[in-house]
Amino acid sequence: MTKVLRDDSGQFLLLTGVIISIGMVILLIFLNQSSIAGHSSADSIMSFPKNDIRDIRNETIGEAYLIGERENKNTLHNTSMKMNMFNASFNQYASNVTRLFEEKGCSVNLTAVPALDNSTISNATIYIYYNNGETRYFENITVKIPQV
Repeated sequence: MTKVLRDDSGQFLLLTGVIISIGMVILLIFLNQSSIAGHSSADSIMSFPKNDIRDIRNETIGEAYLIGERENKNTLHNTSMKMNMFNASFNQYASNVTRLFEEKGCSVNLTAVPALDNSTISNATIYIYYNNGETRYFENITVKIPQV
């Protein structure tokens, strides 16, 4: 009977099992937390509307460039007529873009201010405002218009 009381090899086996199970629980908690952190950071990156903003920016720069180039080539218009035609054309473009993005639930405001050099439009400063309820974006861009 004394031999049974002195035999403690089972206690070491039981203690080792408890230590390993506690270590595995701690490891699983760390793994779970890291996957949640990775998901939340990926979710915040995916919710940023970079494609919408990039599309608006590129198309607006191109549109201002083309409108300014067209007005600079038009020799029938005087300086004030070129400015008025540029503003009317850009305002029509801005109105169309605003309506398109309103259907997606976004607020977009585009404004262009042309600058004159002699009798031609030398550049246009574009103001872009975008808001989708989560992200607000504002940028000023100056587009150089080719002199013809």
